[in-house]
Amino acid sequence: MSGECAPSYSGVFQLGGTSTVQAADGLRLIEWGRKLDDISRARMVYVKRDLSDECCRGFRRLTPWRDHLNIVRNGRVVWFGPVMNVEESRSEIVIDAADPLVWMTRRVITADESFVQADLTDIARTLINDVTATADPWSATGVVFSYQPSGVLNDLLVESSRFPRYLWNVLTEKLASGLDMTVISKTIHVGAAPPAPTLRFRAQDFQEDLSIRKDGGVYPAWLSIAAAYD
Repeated sequence: MSGECAPSYSGVFQLGGTSTVQAADGLRLIEWGRKLDDISRARMVYVKRDLSDECCRGFRRLTPWRDHLNIVRNGRVVWFGPVMNVEESRSEIVIDAADPLVWMTRRVITADESFVQADLTDIARTLINDVTATADPWSATGVVFSYQPSGVLNDLLVESSRFPRYLWNVLTEKLASGLDMTVISKTIHVGAAPPAPTLRFRAQDFQEDLSIRKDGGVYPAWLSIAAAYD
């Protein structure tokens, strides 16, 4: 897979249903990244003096968990997730968000399940289907799951009637056993990790105060992009 960095970024916030907030000016800093086997985060920092009154009012209406951030690069959504925090000072508005895996930290498994030498992907799929049967924040926001066999077999006993557990806590144990999960745009990849992209950079893709970091602590390395706008 190959791709090119593009300098045109923006943040589009969904307020509940179809209402959106997007500031054409005032964006000072944008940070986002992708993580393997963990929840990625994003941050948008806006300078209030460069925002319209309408945008300021829109940002003040943002509600954590209910509303969502789309990071758009050249017209395409490259990162998506629910708003986690909104902080306003005299000069700035700072908005933090997390990718769709964060909903797993708030979804409790309700069914009792017993797996014997089952592929870790099949275990994850069954547990995800269990929690989405009662409340599905993923499909409601256009997020889809893509499953690939992990090639790792494992046993698992889930006694939800006696010991209720959050989905993320159970899957985290399996991530250490060979299950991979990551989010790309609005797709949650479960099973084998998707191939790492080969990135091609051009001089014009970089702006002043742009920093790029590759994290070798996980495979594939994930890219963290921070751009400051004056």
